[in-house]
Amino acid sequence: MELTALDQATELLAKEREILILAPEKNSADTFCAMVGLSMALEKMGKQVKMISASHVPQALQFLPGTSQVQDYLEKTTDLVIDLPLNGIRPANITWKQVENSLRFVITPERGRTFSNPMPIAQSGLYPWKLIITVGAPELSALGKPFTEHASYFYETPILNIDHGTANDFFGAVNLVTATTGTVSEVVYELINTIGGVNIITPEVATVLFAGILAGTRSFHSPITTPRTFTIASELLEQEADRQTVTRNLFKTHKLPELRLMGRSLARLHEISENVFWSVVLQKDFEDSGAKPDDLPIILQEITERAGENTPIVLVFERTSGTMEALIFPGRISKEDREKLREKLNGTIAGHFVLVALGKINLTDLEKNIRDIILPQLPTIQ
Repeated sequence: MELTALDQATELLAKEREILILAPEKNSADTFCAMVGLSMALEKMGKQVKMISASHVPQALQFLPGTSQVQDYLEKTTDLVIDLPLNGIRPANITWKQVENSLRFVITPERGRTFSNPMPIAQSGLYPWKLIITVGAPELSALGKPFTEHASYFYETPILNIDHGTANDFFGAVNLVTATTGTVSEVVYELINTIGGVNIITPEVATVLFAGILAGTRSFHSPITTPRTFTIASELLEQEADRQTVTRNLFKTHKLPELRLMGRSLARLHEISENVFWSVVLQKDFEDSGAKPDDLPIILQEITERAGENTPIVLVFERTSGTMEALIFPGRISKEDREKLREKLNGTIAGHFVLVALGKINLTDLEKNIRDIILPQLPTIQ
């Protein structure tokens, strides 16, 4: 009988102890929470885990346990590893000493045995992780520099690819990718529940995964929410997920920098086409408000709730001087239509939004570019 992807993932995790987990460079709160929750659960099983995301921890998620352990770069170990073939002979004792500018190892074989001049092999700059797990990455290049600067390591190491939706390239040795699941945190929950169940779903793990589901489904108001979503959420609450803290931090309060930036975004919001609105946030707005580009999904979510779920909104922002990106809420459309929009605009999925790089554009040409590039691709809202 052929093993399911979940069975294959379970077998792969059972074999390896040193694990590297990565999220895409441009990730959603759901993806980030799924990575952190999985890492904490694997550590509970005694695994050695390293988390990498090329983008820093989103400010809105820094209240969650485990997020401080995320590193934004990948590096090799600086250890020197020396392999000595033993040919079946057990060492009885190992000592070392420094002789002038050399390091001498003295290995005493078990009684009655002798070594026959084995040739040692020395290696440095190794990667200590025997398994790579990607979470929410449609393709390896979405990981950013951790992949592009270490590509050979990724091609030589088994990858467990965890994702949801239909945009994934199935690049892993095992691909745990579900087309019908609303959030990647749900996929991770099913995996954790299979490999360890309640024994590794601590209150901290439950809280992080609950936050991912709540953010990914817009507090269960998104059309991607399924009956299984509610079931998993209730099970996480039974495992003592801190619903009050998650809700307060994600939805009920806004920090002062967010409010400042939201005010500027709303002040510039105007209709660019029939029932389609757009606004722009410049680099100076970030500097003056104290907010960051990572705060924009929360702000756009607030704007969409005010405008209505059938109103497409394009929020253009200047990430670096003169370089523009667009965070697009296409209205209430299906996952399939959102994926088609992503593909047409060569963008990435960011929760319920589509993130598109526009490149170097003068402010005077910005509205024309939106009309010419983005508006023709927006699906018709019924």
